[in-house]
Amino acid sequence: MAFKAVHLSSGFMLSSILGIIISLIWVMDKNVTWGVTFCIVFVIMLISALISMTKEPIEDDLAVHMPRHKKEREKLLHEADLARKRALHKVVKKSKKKRKVKGKKRHFLPKH
Repeated sequence: MAFKAVHLSSGFMLSSILGIIISLIWVMDKNVTWGVTFCIVFVIMLISALISMTKEPIEDDLAVHMPRHKKEREKLLHEADLARKRALHKVVKKSKKKRKVKGKKRHFLPKH
């Protein structure tokens, strides 16, 4: 199975950097063992964020916005719109069948 990096947010990287700084400055003064432990955890987080940042394929994310893919995007949007309309039409047809009472259609709005 090939290695595939998952996109991690920039907040993840920021929290790891802040965690390292706080661990070095504040936790190390209180307890050296806990300071080193927290530093190791936050360094691992930072390394994973850097790997995620460098290994993620950005071409797939940008492909939707490129002009050559505009027709494909419009086609997909059109197909989704048609599918939504078909589903809505089926629901309306079913509800019309349920509204028939003894051969007469029941109307929601009164006739004037």
